[in-house]
Amino acid sequence: MSRLEKAIEFRRRIDANVQATRKLIRVDELEEDELLGMIDLYESYEIGKSYQADDTFKYEGKLYKVIQEHTSQENWIPSELPALYLNLMPDNVIPEWKQPTGAHDSYKNGDKVIFNNKVYESIIDNNVWSPETNPKGWKDLGGLDDYKNQESREDK
Repeated sequence: MSRLEKAIEFRRRIDANVQATRKLIRVDELEEDELLGMIDLYESYEIGKSYQADDTFKYEGKLYKVIQEHTSQENWIPSELPALYLNLMPDNVIPEWKQPTGAHDSYKNGDKVIFNNKVYESIIDNNVWSPETNPKGWKDLGGLDDYKNQESREDK
């Protein structure tokens, strides 16, 4: 098998795996940690990119599916435009804290993250610091297990 044929086969397998994870995510049968691990399989949202219906991308720690073909624009925010994008992530999934690269992916007031096996809520907008670096910018909601138990009690 030539290198080109191997590369084509490898790409086919990658595409098949991505399609399989899309189906898994749609039926919402994954554990939280599995779902969070799969987010990084997807490309990040880009402004000025041509998107096709059913394309899937990550944006602010969540997965979105494109509903209708379009070229993305700066003011077409995935989290705020349900006519173009479908949020594939359940609202109760809290992502691991990741260092923001700028204002576009900074944490907003009320955003929750997992950091060092604890849940934190940002109490400021444009938060680019970790709970360890700037504890005054975060509210400590307790250990991950304690937080999950509290959530399940509130649901009852």
